[in-house]
Amino acid sequence: MTKMTDAQQRLPLDVEPFTEREKWIIARLREFYTIDREIRKTETHARGDDLPYEPSVTAASPRDDNPVVLRILRQDVLPQTVKDIVSSVQSYVSPKEFQYAAMYRVVRQLSDVKTATEEHERHIQKVLELLKERMGDQEEYLELTEIERLAIKREAYIQAARERLPILLKRRRIIDETLDDLKKYYPEWWAILWYKYVLGKTEKETMEKAARDGVPLTPQEYRTSRRDALRQFYKWAVGLC
Repeated sequence: MTKMTDAQQRLPLDVEPFTEREKWIIARLREFYTIDREIRKTETHARGDDLPYEPSVTAASPRDDNPVVLRILRQDVLPQTVKDIVSSVQSYVSPKEFQYAAMYRVVRQLSDVKTATEEHERHIQKVLELLKERMGDQEEYLELTEIERLAIKREAYIQAARERLPILLKRRRIIDETLDDLKKYYPEWWAILWYKYVLGKTEKETMEKAARDGVPLTPQEYRTSRRDALRQFYKWAVGLC
């Protein structure tokens, strides 16, 4: 029996299994060391600053410029009947309005116009039918410029940061208050959680920091107190997410 105890004393103290709840608490405590930095970074992203997706303007046209649409809008080499249709379309949609022309943009604008004459209405409907045929399924024609793609990614990043920020702030507040309470009422338990998990010290260093009357904890005392500390932390950290 004594030999078994000696062998156990030499084993790393963290080899004993933790419950899922204990693992979750330990993960939150380890994150707490850098949570202020994480909050600052998230606040910056929530403002739309310093994002990994930053649009840039270049002389090159986006990949979704559509030469067919450009030609229709510019009336390049078209027979007279088609020119009449284009003339009707251009009464409501000017090529100057499209820095970048893609089918879905033209369709979207033409679908909203209120025509002045029946002839204009017929011409526009013909163009819409033609363009919708060429677009195919909706998923195939909702192409975006590179800047639009970046804008969507930026918005998603900003939204995610705004949703994460209150979680981080709440997490910091609850952990900070719980650790303060432990330090006040159970300083030995606080020392174990603070030095082992927040600061990442070794078991030996932690047992020395949590010393009782100047005497470092034994491995068994350390295990028992650590379990109690994790249990008490969970009990007091109400609302921790």
